[in-house]
Amino acid sequence: MTEQTQMQAPHKEANVYASREDFHTIFNEDLRQLYQLSFLLTRDPAKAERCLVVGLEDCVRENRVFREWARSWAKRVIVQNAICELKPRPIHSNSRLSEVHFLRY
Repeated sequence: MTEQTQMQAPHKEANVYASREDFHTIFNEDLRQLYQLSFLLTRDPAKAERCLVVGLEDCVRENRVFREWARSWAKRVIVQNAICELKPRPIHSNSRLSEVHFLRY
């Protein structure tokens, strides 16, 4: 009986995580909202589109995201990619580190 329980555990565990198909479904169903988020963060249609495409690629590449968190994860990845797309850089000044400001180039 313990052998059968041990054999079933990996199958059950695999179903808890989001698959590539799950992320493809999320991006298809929420495409408008995800693009809007990307556009609001980047303020540029080309950057927003790049951010969205890279976001899908990043989500598909992830191997351990809980299925219940997949939609939130997709939004998180979009935000991360938007930040990278904007390439913020600290302003050089004589101020303390706690007062760092960022410029967008």
